[in-house]
Parts: sequence; structure tokens; C-alpha cells
Amino acid sequence: NLRTNGGTMSRGIRVEDSTFFKLSPALEKIVLSLRSDVTHHDQLITVSTVIMEEVGYYIDDSGDDDSRPFDPVKWRASGVYEISMRNRLTEDLDFKLEAIPVGDVLVLNVSPIDKSVKTRSMAVETLAFINPYSSDLPGTYLDLKRLSHRFKDTLTTPIRDEILNAAEVTNPSLLGLPVEIQQKILSFLDSKSARNLKCCSRKFRELF
Repeated sequence: NLRTNGGTMSRGIRVEDSTFFKLSPALEKIVLSLRSDVTHHDQLITVSTVIMEEVGYYIDDSGDDDSRPFDPVKWRASGVYEISMRNRLTEDLDFKLEAIPVGDVLVLNVSPIDKSVKTRSMAVETLAFINPYSSDLPGTYLDLKRLSHRFKDTLTTPIRDEILNAAEVTNPSLLGLPVEIQQKILSFLDSKSARNLKCCSRKFRELF
């Protein structure tokens, strides 16, 4: 089902473009609103939600009377971060972002509403991306380009593609392209590469 509102598209400088001297405007705005008692894991989950905003998601705070809708401390009240994320376009792509702290490692899980699509997970060494001892704001966040690419490549993109492919909706993944474009791509491959591709996908074996 399509949505007509919800969230605002993040534009301009993205999280991955942040430097030691300047954060992306969206990230800077959020981190400046954080409570003073946030942990390094709170800061990493903050970055994660801003990355998700860039790919079309927003935090579902419906029914929340709290005057501070963005609050990692509240999200980890049970010991595990639990955040419902909604997609701007369709509820079919909604999912829950969960994060489990294990020492200085944060295990991130993205669980789709559609239970036929598997949960994606990745473990992040928080201190590789967060410096809690930095005296300035941009210096608190490290190597955000690597974190952003890994987050999208491991979590959000695979789930989105699997859901859309199952619904036979055209999307930017190879399996989500129209058949004529898939055929064109295969025509550029050498025989070994084409054979390997077919071995990895039942759809390609059936089509080609």
C-alpha cells in the first residue's frame, strides 16, 4: 500500500560525506539534540537512523506522547534498542531496527514485517566509528563513509530488494530489472561468468 506522507527526504550532504571537520547537516541536527548522558552505542544507533533516513525511512513515533521523539536512551530501556521504522512509500517495506549491545560491539538486526523475508544482521565495533573522548562534535564520529556503505550493503538494500523481488516490483537490483535488460546484461558476460550467475539464481536458470 502506497503512502502519501511521512518523513522528509534527506537531501544534500549525506552521512558518508561527513569529515573530521564537518558532519552532514542531518546528522549534526540530531546529535545536537541528544541528551548529555548518551553512550557510544547511543551515538552509533543515532548515526544508523540517519543513514536509514537517507534511504527512505523514518522513525515511527505514532502514539508516542514524549516531547523528545528522538531518544536513544528511551529506545534501550529494556537493554536492547528497539525502533520501528516506516518507509515513506509503502508499508510493505516497514521493519524494526533492533540493536543488542555486547561489550563494545553492537549487533544490529533489521527484521521485516513480512516474516517470509529473513532478518539481516551485522556486528559493529562501536569504538571504530565513535570516539567518546573527542573534544569536538565532528571528531566524535569516525570513518562514517565505511559505516554508511556497510549498513546499506548489509542491511537495508538486501531486505528492500528481496521484498520487491518477491512482489515482482521493478527495482535497482539485478533480479528486479525488466527481463530485456537482464538479457542485455547477460549478453555482455563471458560464458564462465554467465554460467556462474545462473548457478546463483534459479530465476536466471529458468529464464536463460
